[in-house]
Amino acid sequence: MIRLELPIPPSANNLFLNPPRPNMRRPVSPIYTRWQWEARAALPKPLPEAIKGPYRLRLLLPMNMRGDVDNRLKAASDFLVAFALIPNDRHALSVMAERSVEVRAGWSIVEVEAA
Repeated sequence: MIRLELPIPPSANNLFLNPPRPNMRRPVSPIYTRWQWEARAALPKPLPEAIKGPYRLRLLLPMNMRGDVDNRLKAASDFLVAFALIPNDRHALSVMAERSVEVRAGWSIVEVEAA
């Protein structure tokens, strides 16, 4: 099992900017870029052993966090894929986000378990 304490991921609504023209790629938002740097700095050294194959992901967020909990899953999942801690997120058997009293303000806990 992987258990990481990371800054609260940004909402999926804030991951990308709208391009000036419809056919252009959507650029990554400054909010998402900043969070990626902060999350990278929070990773343990050495990295935990990667999970290969199907997995279950659980995202715990602080009770006083504003906004929807489910909007935070995509950024956390993509971050784990970027650091090769999980395979492509199509291998997820389940993903869950919930508020928890065990999480300190401004942070989240990401748990990944091999299925």
